Amino acid sequence: MKVVLVKKVRAIGAILIFAGTVASGVVPPPPNETNWLSHPAVVEIRGLVERIDEQERRGILASARCREKEWGGMLIIWRDNRGKAVKYVRDGCGEDSCWKYTHYYDGCTRLRFVLVVIRAVNRSQIEYRHYFDVAGTRIWSKLKLLSGAGYPVGPDEFNAGLAAFDPEAEFSRYCSQR
Repeated sequence: MKVVLVKKVRAIGAILIFAGTVASGVVPPPPNETNWLSHPAVVEIRGLVERIDEQERRGILASARCREKEWGGMLIIWRDNRGKAVKYVRDGCGEDSCWKYTHYYDGCTRLRFVLVVIRAVNRSQIEYRHYFDVAGTRIWSKLKLLSGAGYPVGPDEFNAGLAAFDPEAEFSRYCSQR
């Protein structure tokens, strides 16, 4: 409980600092390698992710799932009490790798964060974190090699339209093919 409270206080503090700088006309620099963990926009998004994950753990969110037939992946969508998508997972495997895209959306169903984890046959595991502003523009991405020698998938592949900006449309398209 204490850890959650500290995280909430930090998130609120970062949002207040961000609001104060915007109100004063001072715009913070964009996220970069040295400030991204404490950048107000990233802190706000991380708070959103924590709230959604907590709601999922507590059973507050409704979920639906299906196995997609084209590539055999599992799709899971979580909706809040208003029926709005707040989390969407696309999980699957190909010939030489498995991937999991976990998307998080704000209260207006705008994509704010995507966590991509890829596991390859060479025992490599990589993680991409993509943060988006309310306009849907990517404001920061971070690639991390978690284990192994690496895997030849770069951030450009993510740019190829792999993020689900409209989770309801994608879920409906793949899950109503039955």
